[in-house]
Amino acid sequence: MIKDAKSAKAAKKVETIRERAERLANEKTHPVAPIEAAKPAKKRRLIFFKVKPGKVKKVRRFHIIPRFFGESWRELKDVTWPDRKITSKLTVAVILFSVVFGTAVGLVDWGLGVVFKRVVLK
Repeated sequence: MIKDAKSAKAAKKVETIRERAERLANEKTHPVAPIEAAKPAKKRRLIFFKVKPGKVKKVRRFHIIPRFFGESWRELKDVTWPDRKITSKLTVAVILFSVVFGTAVGLVDWGLGVVFKRVVLK
């Protein structure tokens, strides 16, 4: 029984590209409808809106930028901002790291300059 199913699939004729082209050329084609005059584009306006919790508003795809701003504003409302004490500690840490890193880069630059002058320019 399995052999019969396989042979049936194998016996099924597959239309080649050439045969399909010849068949389509011989068929009667319907006349092409004239192209309609281009319709004027609708004015798209940017919509800024506030979404209330529990309600979903449909947003069209061309409202990407306003949707971005709305979502960004909602995210900023969810942020827990650090207090003054933590902010000052983090600011001092950033300044110290910048000074240490700048000093390290400066020392490496100075050292490579000395090596370059003594070895290459000698």
